Amino acid sequence: MKRFLGKAGIMLVLLIFLCVLTTVSHAWYPLEIREQTGDETAQEDFFSMDTPMTVLVSGKNAKEEAREAREMLEGDDARWSPTKEGSDVYRINHHIGAYVGVAEETKELIAQSIRVGRETNGALDITLLPVLRAWGFSGGAHRVPRYDELQAARALTGLAKLHSKDGREPAVMLESGGIELGATAKGYASELVAERLRAKGITSALLNLGGNVEVIGKKPNGSLWKIGIRNPFGGDPIGVLQVSDTSVVTSAIDQRFFTDETGHRYWHIIDPTTGKPAQSGLASATIIMPDCGYADALSTAVFVMGKDSAFALWKEKGDFEMILVAMNGKIYVTEGIQAAFTPSEGFTVEVLHE
Repeated sequence: MKRFLGKAGIMLVLLIFLCVLTTVSHAWYPLEIREQTGDETAQEDFFSMDTPMTVLVSGKNAKEEAREAREMLEGDDARWSPTKEGSDVYRINHHIGAYVGVAEETKELIAQSIRVGRETNGALDITLLPVLRAWGFSGGAHRVPRYDELQAARALTGLAKLHSKDGREPAVMLESGGIELGATAKGYASELVAERLRAKGITSALLNLGGNVEVIGKKPNGSLWKIGIRNPFGGDPIGVLQVSDTSVVTSAIDQRFFTDETGHRYWHIIDPTTGKPAQSGLASATIIMPDCGYADALSTAVFVMGKDSAFALWKEKGDFEMILVAMNGKIYVTEGIQAAFTPSEGFTVEVLHE
């Protein structure tokens, strides 16, 4: 992690705000650019994968590169949407028990999702679509499903039901239920775009895909990007993280949720072992690592796992850092980013040491 962390630079601040829409909230994260870089810079703001997105590119042919990045992301949305007829995911879900030809990127995204699921003992499961539907998190009205409904939905899930094969055309087969890539697709799409931008010679860029943030290099003036880490309970960010050449991805209780008549909140991050919103003691989990695709998947898994299991995984793997906010408001930061994270006034941090 040391290769992308350093001393503070002050040029651009990303502040992440929560926008609550009626009784059902959908978190989105507008990009606030406080200061321009002075280099040739182009910005694309658009809506894709059910979330606002911003692409900011600096350097030669910035306008063209930003436009092509947007087109890539919109293409990925068309490829991985569970509701758009003809998408790879739609066809997999509508041809249960049969191998379906898919794009190489789809096969790799699914393979990475399965890999993270296995590395985290099933904390991430992209086959949870039947359960998400039962709760109304993937179409339909939000509701608390009956016990028998939930058990029937859970019976259709499990990574062991998902198979792939190589050949002239990659193919994927699902035995039952359906897949939903909301926990992994944005991060993987960001990583594909970042790889292309680097290949085109871009050395300074920022991708904000609904709060999944990936930065290429430093800002054109050589200073670090500053990323505001939002407060999952609302209000001002809990602190600012200063980084370069990495990604910062958060899963939290305030992104998609609904409340029942008693005021109890149910969020969309499901524990595969119960089929219910994860009750791990965490309110948010932020993963910091160069690979945005892996960070996206891992942020969901870590949220489900909880602090102690996440800490054990961090010590075992050693290739990511994290910021955890507990339901009691306590903030935990792994030692690799301690120097790069500045908590906001009124917040205290406990550093997790290896």
